[in-house]
Amino acid sequence: MTPLIFYLLESQLKYNCLMIATSVVATKRADVNLTFTESSIVPK
Repeated sequence: MTPLIFYLLESQLKYNCLMIATSVVATKRADVNLTFTESSIVPK
């Protein structure tokens, strides 16, 4: 029974890490798109 609990905890942890990584990447992409759009609109 114990290995099952460990397995569930491990998969939950991996899932959480994946979600965090995905949101971080999405945020960085949004920032890059935002700065790119601003620099495109605002004339240098």
